[in-house]
Amino acid sequence: MSTPREKTLLLTREDVARLLTLPELIEELRNAYRLRSEAGVAIRPQRAMARHGEDSTTVIFPGMLPGCDRYTVKVNAKTAGNVAQGLPFLCGVILLINRLNGSNEAVLESGLITAMRTGAAGAVAANLLARHEARTVMIIGAGLQAEWMLQALAHVRRVREVRVLDIAPGRADDWIHRMSSKVPALYHVAASAREAREVDIVVTVTQSHEPVLTGDDFRAGQCILAIGADEPGKHELATDLLRKCRLVPDDRELCFSDGAFNVAHRNGEISDADIHAEIGEILAGKKRGRTNEEETFVFGNVGLPFQDLVAAQIVRQRALAEGVGMLFSW
Repeated sequence: MSTPREKTLLLTREDVARLLTLPELIEELRNAYRLRSEAGVAIRPQRAMARHGEDSTTVIFPGMLPGCDRYTVKVNAKTAGNVAQGLPFLCGVILLINRLNGSNEAVLESGLITAMRTGAAGAVAANLLARHEARTVMIIGAGLQAEWMLQALAHVRRVREVRVLDIAPGRADDWIHRMSSKVPALYHVAASAREAREVDIVVTVTQSHEPVLTGDDFRAGQCILAIGADEPGKHELATDLLRKCRLVPDDRELCFSDGAFNVAHRNGEISDADIHAEIGEILAGKKRGRTNEEETFVFGNVGLPFQDLVAAQIVRQRALAEGVGMLFSW
């Protein structure tokens, strides 16, 4: 007869929402970035992608950290046509696997974990790279991921004002209606990207293949969180902007193949010499972060699989302690 330790724990989106908190996730991701950099180990490959026509993509992520006795395998399906039907753009599962014996310890819904850990990663970067007194934010791309980005930012900065820009008429207004009770602040619908010059932190979280910010849309001293680019061809920031900023990716290799700098790199406009540091290198003290009020930083977040591992372990541990989820045998 099997014991609970030998069974797999099934955790739904509702379970994740109950068990995973942003403050804990932000702190654990900060530690994980530091650990990864101190160990000097980069797991490769970090993702495998398959396209099924123009509107559907499957991505597989192996999540590992040095010295950890578990790892994750995430399978996400991205379906562009879902948005117009009111369905989630991203659906998937995360498997939490015991590295020592290969047992599957948990199966978790991946959509919420992906959104929360991406928001938490942006908060880690903002806390490190934004000016201490940063209080104003502009969101470009009023979707679900932007909601988690703002909620996470509110845990590391006292957000006073939020400007929102979206290409779909009415979407920014709807987004503000949802968010005003979650993050109390003064909200405005932005008329153009040029308003980004008037805030401290700019968040781009779009699916764009054309720049949504140019070199005329920023001012010295800002922190720009480039979140949307997670596959080749996505392009949120113009090269003339990148050349005026200190570039800090989550991963040097991925930022050029899939992340915020992939198009500029493919066009020969920026190279590894233009990268200031990985975020983990700054956290580990290997490279410097902000040294004055006039530096402008771009955090290029493509999303790293170990973030899923960090979140999944938090959720599983708390679920076992609180008796949440369903145990089953294969």
